[in-house]
Amino acid sequence: MVEDCTISDLEREIIRACLSVKDFTLAQREGIKNLGKTVSESYPDFKGEINPASVVTLVDMHNQEEILLHMAKYFPELYITVEENIGPEKQTVVQKQLYDNKDNARFLFALDALDGTSYYKDGTSDDYAVCAAILERTGQDACRFRLAIFYYPETGMFLIARGKNNVVEMDENGREQHIHVDYKEIGIETGGAHTFGTFQSHELHGDNALGFRVSNLFKNDGKAMAHDIQGLLMLERAGYVMKSPKVIDIGMGAYILDSAGFHVRYEDGTGLEEVMWGDRVKDDGTRELARLPQKILIAALNSRLYRDLVEQIDKNRLK
Repeated sequence: MVEDCTISDLEREIIRACLSVKDFTLAQREGIKNLGKTVSESYPDFKGEINPASVVTLVDMHNQEEILLHMAKYFPELYITVEENIGPEKQTVVQKQLYDNKDNARFLFALDALDGTSYYKDGTSDDYAVCAAILERTGQDACRFRLAIFYYPETGMFLIARGKNNVVEMDENGREQHIHVDYKEIGIETGGAHTFGTFQSHELHGDNALGFRVSNLFKNDGKAMAHDIQGLLMLERAGYVMKSPKVIDIGMGAYILDSAGFHVRYEDGTGLEEVMWGDRVKDDGTRELARLPQKILIAALNSRLYRDLVEQIDKNRLK
């Protein structure tokens, strides 16, 4: 197991790789076509004809390949989990090279080269991002988040989580601003545009994927963690609810929220700790993307809101 690179080394090169795809990403946006892909995930609350998870463009493919080539140049021992081209017949040379590091790698590099592709394609929001993370091996089939980076090409801003109470927003010149959410309840509990005093005063929405009905204050839009996390950090929602999310995008977002001061716990009270070491590979070579444990994960603004939501979940499970 190679030990000669640091988290700081990896962060530096991830940032350089993100910047290297900025111009192409911005130049290709107008009129970009949806190449389409088959997905198994369903989004029952998404109001539209196209499942956002099925949207993929030339930029997704280009950015993934360029970033992997950059990282492999400096860290050829990395193992990876990535969003695109995961079928055996579609994997590129650099993908295969890094996939082969599963047994001996120290670090797992997780990458969604364009989270929020539907926003990017439709021009409905600039909150799409390159999402990357580093996880360090803790056992034969387990690892732990050590770094997460969301890069927003439209604004040139990075959102970087380096661990507990160490989240920054950084511009392309390296200027950093610390981010920490400390939601205190004094009198009538308010935060952002919402009152979080009671969930019962807010409309419930059903989600067959989650298996229960939950307050709109915790509603996910099902399109992009890169977009949702912006509203969460501005206290426009009481939190976020996930069920066994992928390590890429939503799993990374949960780590950023946990580092920024959110109360991030599974439904059973355990914290965001070890996750699976990369993808599951079937006998035919197809890959199932790395996911967090098969449990409900909640990122709430504080422990009281977490407890209230768990109680609400128990009362509103779908039959």
